[in-house]
Amino acid sequence: MNKIALVTGARAEYWLLRPLISKLQKLQSFMLFVTGEHLSGPGLEKIQADNFDVKEKIKCLSEDDSYLGMALAISNGISNFAHVFDQHKSDIVVLLGDRYETFAAAAAAYSLKIPIAHIHGGEVTHGALDDGFRHTISKMAGLHFVCHDVYKKRLISMGENLSNIYNVGAIGLDNIFNFMPNKDCLTFNNHPILKTDKYFLLTLHSSTLGAESAESQADSVIDALSRFSAYKIVVTQSNRDPDGILLNKKWLRWEKENKNVIFIPILGDDYLHVASYSELVIGNSSSGILEIPYLDRPVLNIGSRQDGRVFPKGVFCTNFNATDIEENINLILASYKNSEKIYGTPGCISEKIYNIVSSIPTQLLIYKKFYDAK
Repeated sequence: MNKIALVTGARAEYWLLRPLISKLQKLQSFMLFVTGEHLSGPGLEKIQADNFDVKEKIKCLSEDDSYLGMALAISNGISNFAHVFDQHKSDIVVLLGDRYETFAAAAAAYSLKIPIAHIHGGEVTHGALDDGFRHTISKMAGLHFVCHDVYKKRLISMGENLSNIYNVGAIGLDNIFNFMPNKDCLTFNNHPILKTDKYFLLTLHSSTLGAESAESQADSVIDALSRFSAYKIVVTQSNRDPDGILLNKKWLRWEKENKNVIFIPILGDDYLHVASYSELVIGNSSSGILEIPYLDRPVLNIGSRQDGRVFPKGVFCTNFNATDIEENINLILASYKNSEKIYGTPGCISEKIYNIVSSIPTQLLIYKKFYDAK
């Protein structure tokens, strides 16, 4: 069995990885490294409450959510990850996605000739800097777990070895396997919400390559949703991207000014329950494309942050114009029927990754060749 390390740095990514971590935790040599926003919020406590042993806590973020702050966090992260990886010497490091702290971990591992297994590579998100981070991580990785044949073909076009690319599906779907919605999970912060009220679920992150400012985008969304007085608005916390702190302060102010708004920073395990009973999931989170369709709830994706992904039927798209948002919401509420499910079969994805990562000869993953697409 390989000596496996796994890095988690954000609440959404941890939720996706949790079924895999549960399997890897059974290996005596498994190491869980925690970084990013987990170390400045309740994330670490959640991980420990799930009875996962944290091998190392690796600091990289600061309170500066500017682009300079992100660049310095990457620099800090590479240095700190390098020392930890050099100390523990795993056979392979498992990374998911495209966040900048994940990029820092990949750069450190690659520099130390530690093979990388990358989950959710090959995807495209034109509206976010994540795109560059993701593709760079994929080029440093020797083993790939993708969620769609389109993404597999893209990695092949990037020169990756077909033999080391596995289309296993979207790993977050394992959280939906055997999931049963429960209305008892719909009370938060002394709000007896959602059990009787109709509501929208909003998750909006900074579009780090968008032409408009994050504040302007949020203002447009607030303007549009404030026109739906018959609905509550449940807002979740924005990511620790540039301007993420600004957005979260804006949601707090909106909650104070509007009795229909409920800001719940971290839904955690209750996210699926809240999404299941919502009238509409709104925003620019990848969960709206990958996982929410499996709950048969409609999704309104706003802006360019997710442009380039394969969108299933049941996911609608619009821009950051308040009137366009309003019109699309009305259209969806009047016409939505069901959602297409294109990202794999829930319940078996983590098992597939576990079986491959734990047994593959990792020495074959270190010295990569560029495979020209035929």
